[in-house]
Amino acid sequence: PKYYICKASVKCNWTEVEEKIEKTIRKWREIANLDLTDGVKIIGGDWWILMRPSKTEPVLRIMAEAKNQDEASKLVKEVVNTIK
Repeated sequence: PKYYICKASVKCNWTEVEEKIEKTIRKWREIANLDLTDGVKIIGGDWWILMRPSKTEPVLRIMAEAKNQDEASKLVKEVVNTIK
């Protein structure tokens, strides 16, 4: 099956990164599986989201993969809205 990817970057002070990651974990831990190996990977049935801090600039990078572009975009927007 074909999957679609959507990406975003959110400016974030280095001091806020941990708080924003924790906020995301609290929101998603009851409705999806989480993998904290490299940032936060949120795994659903046929989609996933990865959020991780950049190592070179003060931003959080968000990437989602889903079966269609609209779903991938919605997933990214939902995470962006959670951390703003």
